[in-house]
Amino acid sequence: MMGRTHEFIGSASWLGAMAAIPALGHQWYVAVGGALLAYVAALGPDIDHPQATATKILGPITKGINKLLLAVGVKHRGFTHSFFATALVALAMFSCVFFLKLVPWVAAAVVIGWLSHSLIDAIGKRKVQFMWPARGGLCLNLVSADSGIENYAIFPLAILANCFLFWMVVF
Repeated sequence: MMGRTHEFIGSASWLGAMAAIPALGHQWYVAVGGALLAYVAALGPDIDHPQATATKILGPITKGINKLLLAVGVKHRGFTHSFFATALVALAMFSCVFFLKLVPWVAAAVVIGWLSHSLIDAIGKRKVQFMWPARGGLCLNLVSADSGIENYAIFPLAILANCFLFWMVVF
């Protein structure tokens, strides 16, 4: 999937979680703030790819993280796309909630955005190594990145899902 599709699916995932989990509340600022956080966090797993937006987004910081990942042998759609990496992101975010008094919904939005990336990549034509470090992975082989299906079906549906879910949560 292309970055823009990941972004909109990430934000739709956050809004869907808000709709499904009443404890997250229905305040407009939580919907908007969480959607923006999930939108950006949904790019995160691709920090293992040198050309990805996630690698370029914070200049030398994210480029350095990418170089470190590549130096230790991390392959694209491996460690950073795994449930283990998602658990590490969750641990880091909820540590910030505990130690830095970060608002819990902020942490939840980041984790949901990160996880949405790996899940949607699994419908593509390349394996996602969810159970890293175990070999193998899941590939449903349904969509190529930047294909007609992504550009004219999945991406527009993700935008529509954001509109519908935002309306559902806030109104």
